[in-house]
Amino acid sequence: MTRIHPSPSGPFAAGRRAARNTRAQEFASRFETLLGPRGEYFEGSGFWNNGYWESDSRTAREASENLVDRLLAFLPRRSGTVLDVACGFGATTRHLLRHFEAVKITGVDISDAQMEVCRVNAPVCSFLRMDATHLGFPNDSFDVVLCVEAAFQFDTRQRFLEEARRVLRPGGRLLMSDLLHEPRAEALSRRLHPENYLKDPASYEALLTGLGFTDVVVVDATEECWTRSTRDKVRFVCRQHRLGHLDRPTFNRIMTAGLLGLLSTRYYVLVSAERPPIQASQEERS
Repeated sequence: MTRIHPSPSGPFAAGRRAARNTRAQEFASRFETLLGPRGEYFEGSGFWNNGYWESDSRTAREASENLVDRLLAFLPRRSGTVLDVACGFGATTRHLLRHFEAVKITGVDISDAQMEVCRVNAPVCSFLRMDATHLGFPNDSFDVVLCVEAAFQFDTRQRFLEEARRVLRPGGRLLMSDLLHEPRAEALSRRLHPENYLKDPASYEALLTGLGFTDVVVVDATEECWTRSTRDKVRFVCRQHRLGHLDRPTFNRIMTAGLLGLLSTRYYVLVSAERPPIQASQEERS
């Protein structure tokens, strides 16, 4: 007897795809409610990074604010114009208002939807939709370029660094937090690019120096940022499951994603680098 199997493009396959899409949408919605930038874990703040966990840090929002302050501590003085690259939902941009004049702060991101949220979170700042690797600003536009936990996704990180150096004024400073991944993770993930692979903080420092930055500092903050953040997220998700706020399938998917992220990440780094002052640049050419 000949068996007739449903065609992969027939109604059975369409039904399975629809069911998978529904489950994916439900998971994304639940994840956003718990761990997204406007979710419970970040207290609806708009932050969405690993933060810098001091010994007395209590919440992810506090750790995220610590991270911005850690980066700003590299500055000899907090003045001038600031560009917040890949500003997300504007939480970091909003935090910059504690240290800089609103008229001197600009945030850029590639997402129109996120730009709208940014304008609510920090309405006194300027926000523009822009690709981090093609910054639409003249040369020598900013005193500070800040990029929190995003450059590892750019296509590519080097193009962004070249653009950052271009738009910085001589003597201006680049401030970043960034993730370095295992080479296999860079090759397999749709969010990562193999060209962005860097072995360790020393390789990052060499890249920046090769692009013409000086006074380069790359700090290994894996324990304070990545490890402690992962530990806190696990505690939070386990507590949500224990209290019955998270069903087992969703719990399993979140924990699996977290484990994959843990295994694929090598380092979390804090970066500070200067575009050489004009005098130094002239001396280099002579």
